[in-house]
Amino acid sequence: MRHNVPAPLTDIPMTGLGAYIANLAQRHSVAYVKTGSSALAKVITHLADDDVTPDKTERLVIALRRANAIDGPTMVTLLGRYFDEQKLPQFVTKTTLAEHFEAGRHLDGHPFAPTEATRPINSTTGA
Repeated sequence: MRHNVPAPLTDIPMTGLGAYIANLAQRHSVAYVKTGSSALAKVITHLADDDVTPDKTERLVIALRRANAIDGPTMVTLLGRYFDEQKLPQFVTKTTLAEHFEAGRHLDGHPFAPTEATRPINSTTGA
């Protein structure tokens, strides 16, 4: 038996993932439905003292995957970008990180912010 494999999404944005995912679910007529597996996962994470509660957007991505509207790699990309967007300061979502660094804005304390050890060295000045 051959399963219909969804085509990979090539237009996944870097920002606005909540709206993008909601629109994608609407286009595919997909809604999240709690299943026995969902309940089991909640119990297991609770017993592991690692309570995780997916928000509405995360649940929609799960529903899209269950409905075979997206493939596994697309699910990972959607969730990764969504999580990244949730962790970034608000001003970063409006332009690229590179533009902010060039403008002299800093993301001190952000896990993806360059540090002195990771910033590229200017080959002409050595700084």
